[in-house]
Amino acid sequence: MSSVTLALIAVIFGISISVAVRLFVRSRGEDPARRLAYIVLPIAAGVTLVCVARSALYYSVFPSWAAARLAVAYWVRQGHPLYYDQQSGPLLGTNYSPLYFLYFLPATFLPGPTMALIVASLMGAAAALIPASWVHTQLPLSVPDRNFWKVAGIVTFSVIAINLFPITYAIFTVRGDALVLGLLAISAGVIYRSQKPSAAALWVAAACLVLAEWSKQTAAPAFLAIPLFMLIADGLIETLWFLLRLTLLVLGTAAIALLVFPFRALVFNTIEFPAHHPWQYVSCFQEGLACRTAETASDRIVTAFWMTQHYVSEHLALLSALLIVLGLIAIISPRSGLRAWMNEHRWMIFLFIAVFMLPLSVANRIKTGGEDSAMALTGYFLLLSITLGLVKLATSWRQLSGVVVVISCALTITYMSQSTSAIESLPRIARHIGNNPQAVAVKYMEQHPNQVYFPWNPLASILTEHAAYHFDYFVDERKRAGFGLSDSHYLADIPKQFTMIAYPPPFGDAQQRAALNYLPNFNHEVRVPELDGWTVLTSGQNTSLTSAK
Repeated sequence: MSSVTLALIAVIFGISISVAVRLFVRSRGEDPARRLAYIVLPIAAGVTLVCVARSALYYSVFPSWAAARLAVAYWVRQGHPLYYDQQSGPLLGTNYSPLYFLYFLPATFLPGPTMALIVASLMGAAAALIPASWVHTQLPLSVPDRNFWKVAGIVTFSVIAINLFPITYAIFTVRGDALVLGLLAISAGVIYRSQKPSAAALWVAAACLVLAEWSKQTAAPAFLAIPLFMLIADGLIETLWFLLRLTLLVLGTAAIALLVFPFRALVFNTIEFPAHHPWQYVSCFQEGLACRTAETASDRIVTAFWMTQHYVSEHLALLSALLIVLGLIAIISPRSGLRAWMNEHRWMIFLFIAVFMLPLSVANRIKTGGEDSAMALTGYFLLLSITLGLVKLATSWRQLSGVVVVISCALTITYMSQSTSAIESLPRIARHIGNNPQAVAVKYMEQHPNQVYFPWNPLASILTEHAAYHFDYFVDERKRAGFGLSDSHYLADIPKQFTMIAYPPPFGDAQQRAALNYLPNFNHEVRVPELDGWTVLTSGQNTSLTSAK
């Protein structure tokens, strides 16, 4: 597998370099900045393809998060409820809006967990990257060098997005964030492409905005950002027509949801439970310091300030590029009213979304259960506004096209240089892809039914036994939110007969010990040849296994 991977990498870079050399040779006599782009962009496209392959292979199967989320889609496909009330049902992480589970359903028809997870990962990437590419193609026919700027915008956006960890983590780990990003990009893109959106365009924009909220609750700030931009750029009448469509779609989809899902279970999972996640104090994010809950308002302010500062430092290159774009526009753009200026620079709608998303992104990152993917909701739209702003600069003021090309190439090279480790690790990841934790757990359960409970691999039991059991992380998350499981609730949704509990490496996180809090007798570590490297625990009564001591 690794030799095939190396060959594919060689082919991709061979094609990229040959295209770059050919374009460079054919452009003899053109502007030096443009010739630089002819070298950088094809190579950046090749790097992006390799990084997409690496991320899809790694994030889909080696961490357990993607498998735990896809497990919900399998569970629904088998005819089981998506949402359970507080006192019943397996904890599989269903505290999200329902659409994103349904989006990944097609992947569940593929054979085996490995292929299903890789395809689901690519589906997430497609949901986020294809709409962003489509937005970059929305240039008027009158724009000179239209095709060049389309390609430049798409490649620059893609190579940076793939190398920004929050965005990569959000779109490749089978989560609702990918769908939210893509749907919001389409919604805003429809408004962006026309100074006077048609009735059909308003319906599409409103529908995508509503669907984004039904994909994950974090889309909520866009309900303020997009209408506010329209109010400034398009006026009150257009905004009211948009809000009318939005209201009708919200009411219609809410009625459908209430018919499909039990009201109390839906509200508890998507509103009440997430709202009770406690904030973590800044020490939780600083290596070597003890973690505690942010109890007071001052704790929350300190943590939010630190997280915002951390975000700014991680995105310093992008924020600098944004300031350059805004500064050049302020200097060169003719003086006009706010509405005319905003109409001229409709790419600002994506900056509106990024700004409105920032407070919620920071809050979601800080809360218990928050991950780096929360920051993608800001970073994705910040990046989109920068690449579109650069294209606007270059196509509106030809004298700046060289400057824009240099800025784009500098950004592309900066982030492309971070891809080295990802490219180097791809052959090794491909070599071990068949030995990933999900495949190992499924194989063991098929060969040894009713023997082991995998609290960190809920997908295995759904695929082999068509039964869903608690995922340790979500048991711990419920407890932190103040909705801890009773003994009877916990015991009702674990295997009825098992002699071992098994955890994939690395083991030791406190969140991986939820099962042991309910099953304290499983405290004797043993070695199982088929689960090499795993932590396997028994109650000490199974004498046929070799002690790990």
